Amino acid sequence: MELAIVFDLTKYRFHIDFSLAVFSFSFCGIMSVHKKIVPF
Repeated sequence: MELAIVFDLTKYRFHIDFSLAVFSFSFCGIMSVHKKIVPF
């Protein structure tokens, strides 16, 4: 029972980390494109 709870938590944690990674990656991509268009 407890093992299943821990597994759910790690899966949830992984999902959060993955979402943050995707968000930061897309944010960096948007910023680099913005710098090419607007030079500041």
